[in-house]
Amino acid sequence: MPLELLTRPDQHGAPVRTRPSARPAVQAPDPSERGGCARLPARWVLEGGLRAFRGDAAHLGRSIAALKLLLTLAIRLDHGEAGAASVVLSYEQLSGLSGLSEPSICAGKKVLVEHGLVRTSCDWQGQTLAYGLTGLPTPDGVVPLRYRRTGGRDARMLSLHRIPCRKLGNLNALKIYLLLTALGSHEHGFVPLHVESAATLTAVSPVKVVEALDHLTALGLATPADVHLMDRRQAEYLLVRLQPLW
Repeated sequence: MPLELLTRPDQHGAPVRTRPSARPAVQAPDPSERGGCARLPARWVLEGGLRAFRGDAAHLGRSIAALKLLLTLAIRLDHGEAGAASVVLSYEQLSGLSGLSEPSICAGKKVLVEHGLVRTSCDWQGQTLAYGLTGLPTPDGVVPLRYRRTGGRDARMLSLHRIPCRKLGNLNALKIYLLLTALGSHEHGFVPLHVESAATLTAVSPVKVVEALDHLTALGLATPADVHLMDRRQAEYLLVRLQPLW
């Protein structure tokens, strides 16, 4: 079921609906599989920090790599010692988890460090680094990031493997996933997303925001709301239930 965008009611009082094109949904893992809840510093997301991840040809690949790496580090930190502020990972481990190549890991890491979102130890031969997310371990501005795993702590995250470092739609989907995570769920477990506000915070046009949600649905990372949960006072909102990374 593709997401439906309800716009303002027309002159007869009926909501006007537009649908993005449907894509076949990817089957996500069974909810009974082992899951967890990582910690993701998210204040920067709500302050418009996602706008810095550009989608022009010169920056698209590294922007996607950076956001995939950020999600990977948050999840992998959850498998460290309780309250750990950093985790030691090799490029081989990061590649296995995220599906990123070593050059993409280097490029994504550089972007995250430049934006002050990740800190690393000094690089040394062997390419093993200690990574930490800025804002951890303090709880201020930290939100839960849910995930499901089918293997050990270094088992690959299949949903991230399915998002290559090309095409603007993949960058937009990652931005909207992070924004929904930062906003958190409300009544019925759905996140109310104001499309115009999302566009402002992410530098993704309103039409592309809806397409990104459709893309997340196809990846098994989002579930659209039943339109009956919406009333006319919420006519510019989309309701979506965020699914765990897997």
